Amino acid sequence: MVGTGVAAKLGVLIKGGPVLQTSQSVDTIVFDKTGTLTHGRPTVTDTMIYDSHLSMEQFYQVVGAAESGSEHPLARAVVAKAHEVWSGRFEEPTNFLAVQGHGLSCMLGETAVFIGNRRLMNSHSINISAIAQTKAIELESKGKTVVFCSWQGELKGIVAISDTVRPEARSVIQYLKRVAKVNVWMITGDNAATARAVADDVGIAHEHVIAEVLPKDKADNVTALQTDDSGRLHVVAFVGDGINDAPALTVADIGIAIGAGTEIAIEAADMVLMRSNLKDVVVALDIGRKTYNRIRINFLFAFIYNVLGIPIAAGVL
Repeated sequence: MVGTGVAAKLGVLIKGGPVLQTSQSVDTIVFDKTGTLTHGRPTVTDTMIYDSHLSMEQFYQVVGAAESGSEHPLARAVVAKAHEVWSGRFEEPTNFLAVQGHGLSCMLGETAVFIGNRRLMNSHSINISAIAQTKAIELESKGKTVVFCSWQGELKGIVAISDTVRPEARSVIQYLKRVAKVNVWMITGDNAATARAVADDVGIAHEHVIAEVLPKDKADNVTALQTDDSGRLHVVAFVGDGINDAPALTVADIGIAIGAGTEIAIEAADMVLMRSNLKDVVVALDIGRKTYNRIRINFLFAFIYNVLGIPIAAGVL
């Protein structure tokens, strides 16, 4: 990785010269939500239990044990909450299986546990009651991610998790839209209601929100944005931080990684924001444009100098 001196001082690491030329014509930017537009430090805000025989401690004793086998940020938030509620030692889960874009399943003793989104519940024929569904929709409308928790073949409760939006996100997006005249999109694996709530917070139009996207499909969505319905080509930059973002960072014309993200995302990106501040997205693109323009000007002056200087040096006068 090699960055220009100015870029390095400003907290932007640029890999290679072609990025500078490409940044000259970026007209579309896609932001991942979790860990990019948000801080990526989710916390549990609400817990609803739908089994009258379960106490809060018993509920989190099971949920915490199941989630302890996952490294997902949402799982870590649930485990942290479980440690607050349950002071005992968690049972070791077996047959643990993380299903990308859905959730997880495992065995706790002889009990099968499923924790995740609606798709996971539906795939295992877990009924979500009207009361739970209504509450989940209410929480999602506030920008929270809802996790459904089930075992013994029935829904036991839901956990709502919130991740705060970065304070600079709205001003950066408004600048990109109004000043830089760039189309701004958001992509996320969260459901549409949660995604729209976050989009409202940061100023992204609902029609520019791509929600409920499986990790493996993020790259396909970025590719789709590179050509519109009329066949016009667009230069797309993708901003992300997670391991699931690496394919999208690779297929985008410019991949921009948040410095606090995973190593694989940073390796896949063309630019790295070392300070993890979204304002550096504007700085990175501006550096690219100005540096490329300076290179072109330098080539022009070098050409003029050689055209005039070489004949003079050869004694034409």
